[in-house]
Formats: sequence, structure tokens, C-alpha cells
Amino acid sequence: MRSLGKAAVVLLISLGLSACVNQNNYGEDAGSTKSLKNLWSKFSSVDSEKKGLLANNTVYYGFDKYGLDEKSKEVLQAHAEFLLSHPDSKLRIEGHTDPAGSANYNVGLGDRRAKSVSNYLVLKGVSPSQIAVVSYGKEKLAVNDSTDEAARLNRRSEMFYEAE
Repeated sequence: MRSLGKAAVVLLISLGLSACVNQNNYGEDAGSTKSLKNLWSKFSSVDSEKKGLLANNTVYYGFDKYGLDEKSKEVLQAHAEFLLSHPDSKLRIEGHTDPAGSANYNVGLGDRRAKSVSNYLVLKGVSPSQIAVVSYGKEKLAVNDSTDEAARLNRRSEMFYEAE
């Protein structure tokens, strides 16, 4: 009985450790030191003005909207230039909504928001193979509050670079 208990503990620890490995959308280990250093070296070669734009990874929208404003396009232009100069880089775009509306409607709206960012980047020449799109709808709120400001902050697309 005692050896069975030890085997169960070893099995649980093994399963827990394997679950901690962070795989990105492309089936690669996104948490390895080598991959993170590689990603950081790409960003460190960017000039400081572009670095400021690249640090902005969020696009905000009006209520029930998914169109891009001029400020968002300026930020997305910097991301497009980065992706064009680093064709091995991958970007995950997440679409989000505020909590108003049904879950199904919000997943669709989140998808349209993420795709508006993706479509803009592709129009600027970025390869669609560099981009993954996912919609969370109202499932991953940035701010869990019922204020107008919280709703504004939840209506967003977020961009995340994947480490190779």
C-alpha cells in the first residue's frame, strides 16, 4: 500500500510538471530560455520610437464596434513593420468584449475584432501564416467591474508575440 501511494505521488508530480510546459499556438515550447532570448533579441534591435509602439499590444473599440481608429492603425503599422522584418515571428491576436450581450454574440464580436487587426496586418504585407486569431468574447475581462470605464477597457484586441 505504501509503494502504491508513492507511485501515485510520482505520477501526480509528473503530470503537474508536464502541464506547466507552456506551449504556444504553433506547438512549440514558448517558455524555454532559448526561445525567450531569441524573441527578446528581436525586440532589442528595434529603435526606441518603434519599441514604444510595439509595447502597445492593445486595440480598443467602441460599444458593439470592431473598426480600427487612426491611433490603432499607427500602432498596428509598427507591428506590421516588425513582422515583415522578422518573418519567422508569430503573433496571436485575442478578441475580447465587455460583459453585455449573450456569450455567442460576444464570441462573434471578439472574433470580428481580432480579425480586423489581422486583416489590417495582412493588408500591410504580413503573411497570414504569422498570425493566429482567437476570440474569448466576454470570458477574459481586463477589468471585472460594471462601470463604463471597465466596459471600455474590456472592448479590446490584444496581441502577443510567440517565442520560438
